[in-house]
Amino acid sequence: MAIKEAKQSGSNVIVKCGNSTTTFSGKLIGYTSNAVFIQNGRNLQVFIERNGNVVSSGVQISLSGNEDIRMYGNQVGIKRGATIHLYGENGKPAGTRPA
Repeated sequence: MAIKEAKQSGSNVIVKCGNSTTTFSGKLIGYTSNAVFIQNGRNLQVFIERNGNVVSSGVQISLSGNEDIRMYGNQVGIKRGATIHLYGENGKPAGTRPA
């Protein structure tokens, strides 16, 4: 199975995977066929597809406030100063790049 769609609906994110739909609270940053990145308060949460369901990966990336967060291909990037910190679909660090 794969994540088919993720969209913002008010203060919730609706994620379609297979024949099921799951709702999470927060702001949608982006998604891939394997992961959904959602900002909830001062945390960036990573949800992954597992056995046809979308579940928490157990990874929460702490944010300090007003960072610019966006997708870079299949990774999410958090701009901190002059550096963009990249995180992969599993929520683990995937390197840095200049802003």
